[in-house]
Amino acid sequence: MKYLFFTGILFLSYSFNSFGQSGFFNHNNLQTHFYAGKIIKNYPVFPKSGLSSLIAFSWQRQTQKTWASYYGYPKFGMAVVLGDFGNSSELGNVAGLMPEMIFTIRKTRKIPIHLTLGWGYGYWTKKYDAITNPNNMAIGSSITNMAFFSATMPISLSEQIRMNIGISTTHFSNGHYRMPNNGINIPSVVIGINFGNDTIHPKPESKKFIFTKWQYLFQAGTGLHDFGDGSNPVGGPLYPVYAFTGGITRQINHSGKIHTGLYVNYYTDFYDYVMEKQLFRGKETSYALTSSIYLGYEFIFGKFSMMVESGWYVWNPFYKYYKDIQGQKDFKTTLKKYINNKMGFQYYPFAKNGRLKGLYLGTYIRANFGQADFTEYAAGIVF
Repeated sequence: MKYLFFTGILFLSYSFNSFGQSGFFNHNNLQTHFYAGKIIKNYPVFPKSGLSSLIAFSWQRQTQKTWASYYGYPKFGMAVVLGDFGNSSELGNVAGLMPEMIFTIRKTRKIPIHLTLGWGYGYWTKKYDAITNPNNMAIGSSITNMAFFSATMPISLSEQIRMNIGISTTHFSNGHYRMPNNGINIPSVVIGINFGNDTIHPKPESKKFIFTKWQYLFQAGTGLHDFGDGSNPVGGPLYPVYAFTGGITRQINHSGKIHTGLYVNYYTDFYDYVMEKQLFRGKETSYALTSSIYLGYEFIFGKFSMMVESGWYVWNPFYKYYKDIQGQKDFKTTLKKYINNKMGFQYYPFAKNGRLKGLYLGTYIRANFGQADFTEYAAGIVF
């Protein structure tokens, strides 16, 4: 369970690091938002739910660091989130801590639109239990990751007070750490109140960017994998996964880099399954491997970055075999056999002047066409 904290902790450290640096505009914002929505049922056996209501209390501050000018000077926030889903006996309640970034995408004083991205973790008072809570096929662990997006429009009530209205979506998942893990997705409407200044600062003219050369990268990581799909088998042991990445990268502007390369993952649970069932004699190791080519983009935030990648499996024999013997041959399962995704955050302790190179640490959610596979914790080098 302790590994799940690392994802939130890395993003938390990013926010605290940003708050601790000089160069912030001299004002804070305090706000409270209420989110009302409905959980989307994504599995036949799923706990009932009523009105899903979340309330978030957050503190925000705006930065004027050089890199922030390329994003229109976003704000950074830290939110405490409390939630109820209309079924306390099976789903319980959630309490979470979530760092967030707030971008202004329409810079007029009359109608600015704020986009908020959040990534943190939540604690659940109820989780799946085969005897006492068998219908909760959504959450199989007490702690989950929490991802958040909203689009809101502030309506000024006075110079220091604004009402926010808009829409949002919230996702809870443990990254396939412990099954069942079908996750919870909640589209919502948003209403809130914000206290403090909301000055919109114009984006300065960017200095001419000099393209960097192509650089090499190598990365090694690991994570824990609960064998099976999102629902079963339940209660099995956790197995380590070893992940290796090699590729090339190039910074193409002040705020981003492109990536391409090759993943190779080794699943110890796949190997044990093949050995136990005495399958694929002489090919046991190869059936425990997956490999894929990928393309990615890295958003730069000072010494931190957010990585988004999409890959195509060129070697994935065990997953194909396992889904075939289960009789899962629908279109969505077929896509999972070939398409994988990766999203997470990286920190470059020795980066200078917005050039991300050298050693870095990263944490990511790996997925097969949107279904969580495992949470990866990695170290790498760009040179």
